[in-house]
Amino acid sequence: MNDEWVLIPAKYLRDHMTYRSVSAMGRSAVRYCGFQTDQNGASSQTHVNEELHLIYVLEGRAQIQIQTGPRQRIEAGHVIQILPQTSWRLVPEAGSGWACACMGLDRTFAELLIEIGLIDPDKPVFEAGVHLSLTESFDQIASALCDGPDETLAWTALQAQHLVLELAQQEKDYTPSPLVRCCALLSDHLDEPVNLESLSREVSLPVAQLRDLFRTRMGIEPADYRQYKRLDRAKSLLGDKKISLDEIAQQLGYRDTGSFTVQFKRRTGQSPQQFRQTC
Repeated sequence: MNDEWVLIPAKYLRDHMTYRSVSAMGRSAVRYCGFQTDQNGASSQTHVNEELHLIYVLEGRAQIQIQTGPRQRIEAGHVIQILPQTSWRLVPEAGSGWACACMGLDRTFAELLIEIGLIDPDKPVFEAGVHLSLTESFDQIASALCDGPDETLAWTALQAQHLVLELAQQEKDYTPSPLVRCCALLSDHLDEPVNLESLSREVSLPVAQLRDLFRTRMGIEPADYRQYKRLDRAKSLLGDKKISLDEIAQQLGYRDTGSFTVQFKRRTGQSPQQFRQTC
């Protein structure tokens, strides 16, 4: 965990929530994502969400009660995971400057994340620390829900899944499952081709079992997950206009800039140059 004080940019300390319940391709795994503050004072209203409601506290302090359990004090850096159909009540402390990032995940998608070990239903509150990169990930998902075409929603779901993984990994007592370790290894070596034999050794699973686990739990092949993470990283790099497209393609292991451009446009509907103009 990072104990250094982190300054969250003002653009994230605002009320802005994006909703995307249904698309032309069916139900969206990520129902909403964005940021909330307590500009109008503390609220004692009790909520019951249809979705899994994820809260990442950016600033301030509050008291939260889940179901009939005891009240817990939460503050910047805490993560709260509220399961579907669970009652909860959150009261920010007056004058504490409460601000948080929120995300709502479809019940079926939430059940998948619980099944693969990314969400522990017995630990609804844990401390992850305040990290600007995690805050930016919430913003990227919210932007994708707002502006992304329907065909990119599957990639947005993967982005949300990886964000949940990143939050969980910040907890000091977190023990990753073989699938989670595999995802982390793929993310750490984006410039290298997928080597299933090497991955299987690292996570102590036979290649066939690892591939079947990935297909069953993630719905895609390990190579597809790497491709998603490469494009996600490319979006971050494109935000820095000092980095050329050639450099980005090289950093991410693409054969050349043309190959990078084709893959980026196929997945996002925009060329890298068009995406950079919107950054």
